[in-house]
Amino acid sequence: MSSKVMSHQELMPVPATFELPSDSEFDPSLEGLDEMMDLLDPKVESIDEPEEIPEVTQEDAYMLQVKTFEAKRLLEITAFLESRGVTKENIEQLKARHKSVYTFSPSDTDVYLWRPCMKKEWDAIQLRLGTKDNGEEKVAKAVVNRCVLFPMMNDALLDQTRAGFLTTMFNVILLGSYFFSPETSMQHVIEL
Repeated sequence: MSSKVMSHQELMPVPATFELPSDSEFDPSLEGLDEMMDLLDPKVESIDEPEEIPEVTQEDAYMLQVKTFEAKRLLEITAFLESRGVTKENIEQLKARHKSVYTFSPSDTDVYLWRPCMKKEWDAIQLRLGTKDNGEEKVAKAVVNRCVLFPMMNDALLDQTRAGFLTTMFNVILLGSYFFSPETSMQHVIEL
């Protein structure tokens, strides 16, 4: 679809000739003024009432601004990646293989594609480095497997979660069970 800019003459037809009334025809009263104005500026036949514009909250405006920024930034990052030979097809292949793929762009010239580390990988890394502490993890697994109601958890399912899920979920359950840190506990103390 081509967009042609139309001049004001094309938008509003102007009579081929227009003659101003002579001084002898000029009537100092306002009679006939409307007809003369119609010749200069034809009236619009009807004006549709504007639709009611919904009220926009500050939160809505902020969210729109954030989404607009994110969309613009994503376009910039995609263009940057394409300039480095990473195509949209490459990204789709990565997403198909890893389920979730993210970008991290601390500057305009540094863009990283990354994926979450899964629990099974985390365990393998810790085992290889000799940093795996089975005692704490066994307690965390037992608590999470027992207390998460949906989906039903087990060790096999935990191995498919993101690496930090077990620790985070364990800490959430502990906090909900009132295992507060000393600092948090002190926030709930009031001297009488």
